Amino acid sequence: KKKKKKKNNEEGEEEEEEEEESALLAEVADPLRMPGRTLAALSSPVGSLADKIKLVPLLYAVFTKSIDELFDERETDALTCLKGRYKFSDEFIDVFLKPFFEGIFFCPLEYQSSRMFHFVMKMFSTGNVSLPTGGMGAISDQLADGA
Repeated sequence: KKKKKKKNNEEGEEEEEEEEESALLAEVADPLRMPGRTLAALSSPVGSLADKIKLVPLLYAVFTKSIDELFDERETDALTCLKGRYKFSDEFIDVFLKPFFEGIFFCPLEYQSSRMFHFVMKMFSTGNVSLPTGGMGAISDQLADGA
């Protein structure tokens, strides 16, 4: 993410300069799986309280609909779905949803299927997700070892 910074040039005139912001890591807790972490989830700097409340209809949809029902829904791209159907803020999309889902699908949100987005949300919300002890790099090591 880039931010604009004002700076004086050699002639003493004020100029705007774009500067990369450093990435900050923040804990994201799932209060449905860990009710004791509800306060941490609500106070996390990732997403406004309004965006966290807007997660409720999305989670309701993926918890109550079958996979077939999710794939029967009207098709659009994931970005249109996130903005139009769920009304998430641009900041929440840019800071959390976009990097997360673009990392899964390896393509921009506007090229991702809303049906596949809902399917993946259902899998993450209802299934178990884990990484090897050695992190993401250990996956390729396990594949190379035939595990």
